[in-house]
Amino acid sequence: RRTILNTLLSTYTVAVAKNTELQEAQEQLHSLNDRLQEAVDDLSRSNERLAAENQERRRVEKALADANRKLQLMASITRHDLLNQLAALGGYLDLAQMMREREPANAWKQVASAGEIVNRISNTIRFTAEYQKVGSASPAWQDIRSLVEKSERYVSAETVTLVNAVPAGAEVYADPLIEKVFSNLIENAVRYGKTATTVTFSLRRSGDTCTILCEDDGVGVPYDEKEKIFTYAYGMNTGLGLFLAREILAITGIAIRETGEPGRGARFEILCPVGVIRAPERHTG
Repeated sequence: RRTILNTLLSTYTVAVAKNTELQEAQEQLHSLNDRLQEAVDDLSRSNERLAAENQERRRVEKALADANRKLQLMASITRHDLLNQLAALGGYLDLAQMMREREPANAWKQVASAGEIVNRISNTIRFTAEYQKVGSASPAWQDIRSLVEKSERYVSAETVTLVNAVPAGAEVYADPLIEKVFSNLIENAVRYGKTATTVTFSLRRSGDTCTILCEDDGVGVPYDEKEKIFTYAYGMNTGLGLFLAREILAITGIAIRETGEPGRGARFEILCPVGVIRAPERHTG
């Protein structure tokens, strides 16, 4: 009996020791699991940051590549345009020289036409100086309400009132020159709206996308000119602001169109796809 009792006590002692060792091993395992989970969480956060940085880098690279392609295209267009204008200038001056003795009145008309061509050449050169800035800097997030406020200096308080209904905190990812887009829309309303008394900026949400609206109560844009006003050829006669605005916005995939009703005012819609707009949902229309 004593032998059996001693064996049982010895066995119990060994079991208790092994159980203690097992508990210690389990505690070490839990500790290792906790550290492993922390390492996994850190790795996951690092991967998320890396993915975000890669996405931002790809977006910037695409924007810069698009800007470079547009600049090359514009260099070709303006070179061709300048050559045509210089040819026309030479023609008017030749005619003026031929008519200066026999038809002096007509000769002066040719000189006046040559002067108009000189002005067009000057406008083209000034435009290229502006256009070369498009895409020269990386796109960035910019506060839309602040952009409208900065453009207020282009409004004549005596003729047009600017209403800024863009919600606070709304941001757009765009070329730094986007301020020129807002100022140009205001200038257009003042210059071509004729009867315009109010220019209103607001934000409208549709699903994951948002539209920045610029509306006035002027004479509006004729249906057959709604697309023409954004072209380079049309802009040579009325100002290249809208052509430049479309190019600036396109750097980050933003589109612009005119959808107003003629006779009731112009409405420019700046269409911002997913990824280039951040706006509080509760404050958007």
